[in-house]
Amino acid sequence: MVNGRESFWSVVYDPFMSRDVTRQQIREIVARGLERTSGDYRELAQLFNIVGDDYKRFVALLRRYECHVALQPLRKRMMKVDALRATLGPWPLDDQTPRFGTDS
Repeated sequence: MVNGRESFWSVVYDPFMSRDVTRQQIREIVARGLERTSGDYRELAQLFNIVGDDYKRFVALLRRYECHVALQPLRKRMMKVDALRATLGPWPLDDQTPRFGTDS
């Protein structure tokens, strides 16, 4: 769906309505997407190729079928990553990193 640029509606929703995909599978798909979008449902809709007014339909579907993923655990993980980044400091710039196999 993400790489093939197919719509959420054709890849996930239609099989769900045919009972080929479970609620738990939808929750897992949404959770993975939210990890990629840092917990942003609007960006998730873009990632899942949901356009325009279909965003409201998407969120309503998640709520109606109890597939809405709680953001609290996701945000706690993101805060841990941010704290770790702050502790480690900035990464060295690629221009200053020696490269193997070059004369520079």
